[in-house]
Amino acid sequence: MSPDREVTSLKVISFSPVVPYAGVPYAGASYYFSHLTALALHHKVVVVAPATERNIRASERVPREWEILLIPLRAVGTVGKIVREVRPISAPLEIHNAISHDESVVRALRSADVVEFQWSEYSSLAADVARVNPTARRVAVVHDVLRQKHSRRMKSPGARRKIRAAIALSASAASEARRLRSVDEVIVFSEKDAELLRERVRRPISVVRPPLVVGGEQGERIPGRLLFTGAMDRPENDQAALWFLDNVWPSVTQAEPEVTFTIAGASPSPMVLERAAGDHRIRVTGYVDDLDPFYRESSLFVAPLMLGAGLKFKTVSAMLAGLPIVATPVAAEGAGDGSHYVAVTSEPAAFAEAVITAIKEPTSVVPTAERARNWAEAEFGLLSFRSDVLRIVTGIGEM
Repeated sequence: MSPDREVTSLKVISFSPVVPYAGVPYAGASYYFSHLTALALHHKVVVVAPATERNIRASERVPREWEILLIPLRAVGTVGKIVREVRPISAPLEIHNAISHDESVVRALRSADVVEFQWSEYSSLAADVARVNPTARRVAVVHDVLRQKHSRRMKSPGARRKIRAAIALSASAASEARRLRSVDEVIVFSEKDAELLRERVRRPISVVRPPLVVGGEQGERIPGRLLFTGAMDRPENDQAALWFLDNVWPSVTQAEPEVTFTIAGASPSPMVLERAAGDHRIRVTGYVDDLDPFYRESSLFVAPLMLGAGLKFKTVSAMLAGLPIVATPVAAEGAGDGSHYVAVTSEPAAFAEAVITAIKEPTSVVPTAERARNWAEAEFGLLSFRSDVLRIVTGIGEM
C-alpha cells in the first residue's frame, strides 16, 4: 500500500464464484475486478471464493492489498454431482459450511462492516452471514436475473441443458426473490433488470453502469471482417455462435464471398471448432490476452445471443470500440436503443440482410456507430462508476 494512500475505513467481505484480476478475459469477472478496485481505493477488501484451479491461478495475479480466502471444494461422486445438478442457483455447500466452520472466514466475517454477494447465486449465503454478523451491511450484485436467465436457457439445444435449465428455473422462481429480500441493497446493471426485480424483491435496487473501456485508438478496419467475442464455454455464447454459423453465415457468404468471421474467446466447443474447420474464412482464436486488436481491425460486430439475462458487456464494448453492431433483442437489452444498431432482430434472414448491407455500404453505418459510441462513453464512465460503487456498497459514499 502506498504511503499516501488513505487509511482504510471499512472492511468489505466479497463472496464470489471467481477471483478476478487485471485483464481477465471474461466480461463478468472484468466488471468484478473494476468493482473491487473501486472499493479498495478506501476500504479493505477480502474475497472469499471456491478453490478451483482457475481461482488458484488468478489469486496469484490480484493486487497485493487484497486478501483472498479460497475454500476447497470436495471431490464428489455420483450423489454429490446430483446435488450440484439440482442446486445450480446456489453457492456451493462448501462455501455455506465455511461461513460457520472455517476459522479464517468466521474471523473475517465477525469484523466485517459490509458483506457483498457477487452474482445472484451467491445471495444464497446471505442468511448464513447474518447469523455470524447480524450488523454488517449486506449487498447483492445481480449480474443476471436468474428467472430470466434460466427461462431463456430452456431454448438451448441438447436434452441435458434443457433439463438443467428447467430445474434451475423452477428453483429460482421463488428462491431468488426470497434471498434478495434478506439483503440491504441490490445492485443491477440495467434499468430493465431493476424493473424485473422491484415488484418481487421490495428492497432498495440501484442501477450501476459498469465501466467498460476499450483501449487504444481505432485501427485500420478490414472490410468485411465480422467479429463475435465471449467466453465460449458459456452456453449463451456457444449457442449464439452456432446459431449465426448455421442460420446467417450461409446467406452472408453467398452475397459476400470474401467476408471473414472471427470468434474470439476462450474454450470454444467442439461443435464450433467443427463448423469452422471446413471454412477458411472463419477464425476461432481460443483464449487471447487482449481483445482490443480484434475490435480495432474488425468492421462489424455481430451479437446473435438468444440466451442470457442482464446487460451484455460485449455489446457495449463493441460500441466503445466504434464498431457498428447487428444484434438480437437479447444482446441489445439495456444497451441503448434501436438507433444505436444497424439492426436488432432475431430473424435469420433479417439478420443476414443487415450484415450484408453493412458490408456493402460501410459508410452508411458510420453515423449509427458514432451515436452508439457517444452514448456508451457517457453511460459507462470510470469516475461515475467508482463513485456509485463506493456510495451504494458501503452506504456512505466516496470518501
